Amino acid sequence: MKLSNRFNLFVTPAYAIDKDKLVYLKAGYSQVTAQYNHETSETRTLNRVSTTEARNGRSQSSNQGGYLVGLGYKQIITSGLYGFVEGNYMGYSAPSYSNNTTTRASDTLHGVSSTGTRTVTANFASLNSFQALIGLGYAF
Repeated sequence: MKLSNRFNLFVTPAYAIDKDKLVYLKAGYSQVTAQYNHETSETRTLNRVSTTEARNGRSQSSNQGGYLVGLGYKQIITSGLYGFVEGNYMGYSAPSYSNNTTTRASDTLHGVSSTGTRTVTANFASLNSFQALIGLGYAF
């Protein structure tokens, strides 16, 4: 599973502890592209004979939406320069992908072979991400 193209839209209500310190919350919507790469080969063993077959190995992707929550702290270091630390949690809907593959089974002992189609479905229980940020900023 590869995640890319994350997009976040959020609000950040804040509370000023004093003139140099600020604590804030984040709440909003997050979206990410989830890409699943299917297997490129499969090895089967029948009658103690192993065979490896190529699979299409294609990838599927989908956009998963969810929520974003976070907590942060900012402190002014000098005039305009500030440091911050922030933690964010993003919870997304669970993706599911299906792939049709052609199967070939052979029984060399009895001279039998068959071909069929198999549908492989990959279901993911959850797709969540945690992000920690530490940095410097400058306010003009």
